[in-house]
Amino acid sequence: MAAYEGELAAGGGGRFSHGDEIGMADACLVQQIFNAKCLQVSLEPYPCRMAVFDACMALDAVARAQPSAQPEAARAG
Repeated sequence: MAAYEGELAAGGGGRFSHGDEIGMADACLVQQIFNAKCLQVSLEPYPCRMAVFDACMALDAVARAQPSAQPEAARAG
């Protein structure tokens, strides 16, 4: 996680991992963050990563696809 944080910090800016358009790296990042949160991993050391995650979650399609938004989530809880 630290290596990718360094890449994001050194990147040229943009809302997402590689600029201002969401891509495959962002889709993978979203899942990684959800898993880290489920495992109660501290994400505080990764502000760039979390900024990209927040930008992804601001997109309606991504927010609707999150695990807790799925119909099965209500039955699992």
